[in-house]
Amino acid sequence: MKKFTILLAVLLFGLVATASAQVPMKPFTIYASAGVTTPMSPDDFKDGWGTGYHANAQLGFNMYPKTEFVLNLEYHKFGADADFLEIAEGGDKSVIMAGGDFKLNLGAPMVPIKPFLLVGAGIAVLSTSDVTIDVGPDIGTFSIDSENKLYYQIGGGIEFTNFFIRAKFVTIKDGASDVDLGTEENASMMPISIGIKF
Repeated sequence: MKKFTILLAVLLFGLVATASAQVPMKPFTIYASAGVTTPMSPDDFKDGWGTGYHANAQLGFNMYPKTEFVLNLEYHKFGADADFLEIAEGGDKSVIMAGGDFKLNLGAPMVPIKPFLLVGAGIAVLSTSDVTIDVGPDIGTFSIDSENKLYYQIGGGIEFTNFFIRAKFVTIKDGASDVDLGTEENASMMPISIGIKF
């Protein structure tokens, strides 16, 4: 009887300790972030535009204690390369991305620093501002139509109590043109963000 009482006490203590260690799961989390975006490939994209900036808003729905489905809305802006601007004005490139990510939160529940991984896809809207070319006596302005493309991305980062740091590798299918060949190529870029969550 004494052994049974001791065993029961140990089990009850374990249950209480486990329950106290569990953190109630929030139904959703709001994320907001900003940072820099570096064009990676192809050369026409990497060399034609410089490092840009971005802003990002997300709404994450907690599916399981360590898994989220995150709705993603993102805006990127790139200025035209300085060599191009010697003979032209405009040509800034904008990318609006809307999609969804699956996010895996790693680490123990009570630890304030948690790494995470993500993978996602969606639609990217690419647009370029009007370009005015001035070569000698000839001045001309032309427009480039916006395009809707598929994007997919992988990434990861570290979350702290109320903020996070994140890096992603984004591929936009047929998101760049090869001027020499007249063909389309996948465009890739790397956004690095600092953000808050609440």
